[in-house]
This record gives sequence, structure tokens and C-alpha cells, in this order.
Amino acid sequence: MSSQRRIRQKLRRGTTIVESSIVLSVVLLIVMSFLELSLLVVRVNSLTEACQNVSRLVSVSGDLSSGANALGPATIQCNAEANNSVANAARRALTMVDPSKVELEVVWSDGTNSPGDLVVVHLDYQNASIIPLVDHLTDKLFHYTCHIRIAH
Repeated sequence: MSSQRRIRQKLRRGTTIVESSIVLSVVLLIVMSFLELSLLVVRVNSLTEACQNVSRLVSVSGDLSSGANALGPATIQCNAEANNSVANAARRALTMVDPSKVELEVVWSDGTNSPGDLVVVHLDYQNASIIPLVDHLTDKLFHYTCHIRIAH
């Protein structure tokens, strides 16, 4: 009787290992998915703030600002790693985002840089997932647009 009991215990031990590995893999996937979602929320907030920072900078950099600080009306296209005032304004907000993956574009819609004119700021970021299983859900191009009028 004791030999049959040992055999059952050995078989049960193998079953426990298999069940534990299945449950553990599902739990790890759920935990990693929550981590991915958390990082995504932080990135979205950082990119939104970067777009707002650039918009604020542009709104106070019209014709009436001092000569060195004036921007536009020529379109500005750059990477957030560039060494200019627009990229610097964006970079201050990019906490969990790689600046080399952020593309900026500032367009003066009215063609001039006078107070009251409309300026549009575009910001693009290609998100990369940390989890291979959910990369088709989160590997997306994020596009942000801010419209603002020049204050001075």
C-alpha cells in the first residue's frame, strides 16, 4: 500500500508543477500588462505636456518679442534631441520618453507671426512595447496636435 501511495504522490507532484507553471505564466502576463499600461499612461501624459510646453513657447515668441526669442513664421521641423528652443521646451517634459523618437513640427497657419495669428504644433512618437505578446496593441504612432494663438 505504501508503494502505491508513493507513486500517487510522485504523479501528483508532477501535476502540481505543471499547474503552477500555467498559473504563474498567466499571472506574470497580467502583471506585465499592467506595467505596460502604466508606462503607456506616463508616456501619454509626458507627450501631452511636451506639446503644451512647445505651444506656450511659440505663443510668446511672436513678432513683438525680442529679436533673439522670436520664432517663425517659417515652419520648424526637428527632433526633440535637437539643440534649439523648440526641442528644449519639449524635452523638459519627456520623462519616460526617448527624445530621439519624438518628431516636432511647428506651423504658422496664417503665414505671419503677428499677435492673434494661429500656430499649430504637431508632435509624433512611435511607441515600443516592452512585452512581445501585446506589441500589436501598444506599438502605435502617437500624434498630438496643439492649436494656439500668438500672444505677443
